[in-house]
Amino acid sequence: MVATTTHSPRRYPGFAATLTHARRGSRNWWRARAGTLLVDLVDRRLQHDRGSAASARRSVAARRAAEQVSPTTLRRAIHAVIAKVIEGARPIDVLDALGEYAKQLNCGGHFGLGGEVYRFMIERARPAGARHRLSQWYEDLGYSLREAGRRDAASIAYHRGLELADESHDVFARFRLQIAQAHVDRIEHRFDEARALLSSALASAEAFGRLDLVVRAGHEAGVLAHDSGHVQDALAFYTRALHASGYGDGEHRHGRERLILDIARALADVGYRTEARNAFATLATIAQERFTRWIATLNLLDLATEEPDPWLFDEYRLALASTPMSAPLRLFYYARVAEGSVIFGRDAEAKMHQASAHRLAKRAGLPTPEPRSPDPRRRTIVVDETVVANLLSTVHEFTSAPRRRVDARYRPLHIESRRGSRRLFLRRGRSPGSDRP
Repeated sequence: MVATTTHSPRRYPGFAATLTHARRGSRNWWRARAGTLLVDLVDRRLQHDRGSAASARRSVAARRAAEQVSPTTLRRAIHAVIAKVIEGARPIDVLDALGEYAKQLNCGGHFGLGGEVYRFMIERARPAGARHRLSQWYEDLGYSLREAGRRDAASIAYHRGLELADESHDVFARFRLQIAQAHVDRIEHRFDEARALLSSALASAEAFGRLDLVVRAGHEAGVLAHDSGHVQDALAFYTRALHASGYGDGEHRHGRERLILDIARALADVGYRTEARNAFATLATIAQERFTRWIATLNLLDLATEEPDPWLFDEYRLALASTPMSAPLRLFYYARVAEGSVIFGRDAEAKMHQASAHRLAKRAGLPTPEPRSPDPRRRTIVVDETVVANLLSTVHEFTSAPRRRVDARYRPLHIESRRGSRRLFLRRGRSPGSDRP
């Protein structure tokens, strides 16, 4: 029998904290257990501990733990790292494989664990001959920290990455990190700082012909314009991003799905709620990233609150209730459920979710969401109809593709919760056409 000892919490605090708080044998526990064993295996491999009987035992232990991990993509990423260690791959190749594992953790919304892995990679980069990867890994670390609600720490990571990009004269890394920092500035309502970073990054990316960066900068500039109340500008930026983006299931699919998500959010603001609802429902079902599926479902909850439609509100509320979301998304969920409960006359529920939001905000160090004014999106917004028509065409193409088309009245929504997976069949909008007055 292979011994699987518990490693020092000081070495991998994120995994250790999850192991401490998760029920032994649960999915969260096995995920943290496999991660602890995997990172320790890589750590010892980087210290030139390979080929020994102890190393073989650690590999077997990591493999056995990996077999208990879900989803399949995360399990495969763990096995890929173990394979690199066993075959004696170069340290930099082992760390690259570990980076794919961290990416899968983030795709599943486990940003705390993903950040733990990226921090480990950064610490081991120089001895492994991977100094040139540091700016990218600081960007990845910043993303993990940002989505976990640790925005100040994310900014520190981004600024360290910018310093390294400047040292190595990597202008494209600088553009990526500028866009990433602008995202944090936008969330913190530092709109002028975000706008300056994005204007510089977008102009430079277009000058260099880097379409992938044009998509990222244009998308982020669109969200910034939308959040600061300039919907027409948001639609224009989204159009620029769409023109630069690829179609299909290539490497840019994740980014394109997030772009469609925010386009639908803007279209809902200018009256096209049925089209937006269909896009959200499609993304909640087929988006590759679980994180994107959660946001799409939260937007459906938001629409149900604004309609108002108590039946759909309850469906989405219950579907998301036990989903293991990150703290910022869970805070958004509490705020919207509290708001909807007030609208539907459920004062006790509203107070309960408001209290949950306050407790979570205090525990996570996040600002408590401010109540929205009544019917915030029921206003007339003048937009360029040609721009809107082009965006509607893109959204329609996305939602009506053969591999995404479902029954006209029902759309399946796949929800993964702590108690397992379930598939809900939710009604579509009440009218097949546009809700625009």
